[in-house]
Amino acid sequence: MERGAARPVGPRIDVERCVGCGVCAGVCPSGAIEFDEEAFVFSLDPAKCMECGLCVEACDRGAVSLMDWGELYVDHVFLETERCPNCGAVYPKNRGECPVCGFAVRLIKEVYGL
Repeated sequence: MERGAARPVGPRIDVERCVGCGVCAGVCPSGAIEFDEEAFVFSLDPAKCMECGLCVEACDRGAVSLMDWGELYVDHVFLETERCPNCGAVYPKNRGECPVCGFAVRLIKEVYGL
């Protein structure tokens, strides 16, 4: 049986861990992971996956894994975003602080009980 013929193996993004850095997409040699940095959306294509595992190794948050998708797979992953109250930049909520100005929304919420 040919690899990927019956049950494609491909990338999976854990939205609870992902900070939207896009490193996994950057190291993917086959284009199985693409990342839209403006919309914070991943496009996944297990048919393109070479099962090399570079995306898994590159993610220091443990948000990327390879899995057997079977007949069903998620082809788009949307990251929840928030707007920085300091500078207005939009970034993935899991990041914890604004990548533009460094404002730590979570810290402010904890300090002021918001």
